[in-house]
Amino acid sequence: MDPERVALRRWLVVLALGVAAFSQPAAAERPAVDVERGQKLYGGRCAVCHGADGDGRGPVAASMDPPPRDFTKGQFRVRSTRPGDPPSDDDLFQTLSRGLAGTPMPAWAGLSEADRWALVDVVKSFSPRFAGPKPVVLAIPDPPDLSASAVLRGRAAFRRFGCADCHGEGGRGDGPSARDLTDASGRPLRPYDMTTARPKRGNAPEDVFVAVQSGIEGTPMPGYAAVLNATDTWDLVAFVRSLGSSPAVAAAPVSSAASYAAAARDVGTAN
Repeated sequence: MDPERVALRRWLVVLALGVAAFSQPAAAERPAVDVERGQKLYGGRCAVCHGADGDGRGPVAASMDPPPRDFTKGQFRVRSTRPGDPPSDDDLFQTLSRGLAGTPMPAWAGLSEADRWALVDVVKSFSPRFAGPKPVVLAIPDPPDLSASAVLRGRAAFRRFGCADCHGEGGRGDGPSARDLTDASGRPLRPYDMTTARPKRGNAPEDVFVAVQSGIEGTPMPGYAAVLNATDTWDLVAFVRSLGSSPAVAAAPVSSAASYAAAARDVGTAN
């Protein structure tokens, strides 16, 4: 049987079993690297979207919005590291475990920790960026009371640091610069709507703090670690979270997997 069809069938079986979509903490200690196991898992679960070579050109990639991550570029949206640094191993582990809200990327928390760590090593192998110095993880101080006064200070900082230029005064992604924005691949990119959208990494205060400090790689959203101190950042967090009505949630997509299972079946039928 064609290898791509085999990969598609394996992927559909995993979805049919209902991969758990919930957040799990990273393992306390990493197991030994298991290259063979990681490659097998990647071929059966990841290559259908991300491609056998990690270039984001898997057999169902063309039907996906947003498109799958191109691992060869070494750029990742969810990071807890300094601006300019690649994600930490734990960042990749958490993305595999939690999934990415608003995208077809499901949570793979149903896999054992050892299997998820094996996949982390495969993902890193596609880009030479991970061969450099170990990335520096940003420190996250304990959040203060995100009071009404913090929201007011955050609103002022939102304007002062130019956030409204892209996100708009009300955080709806309709700022004066919004229509001209693109991602690193040149695709049009609308700024995040803070009133309705669900953040890819989750919307807990600590998640928003890291997004502001680290930035969102591959997008015009810069990291402010060198500009904003912790107090100003927490004020911004208070304001951003005041714009939405959702409680803190982990970034675990629920419905995207089923829709792309259908896309996978379409590809299998076409071939």
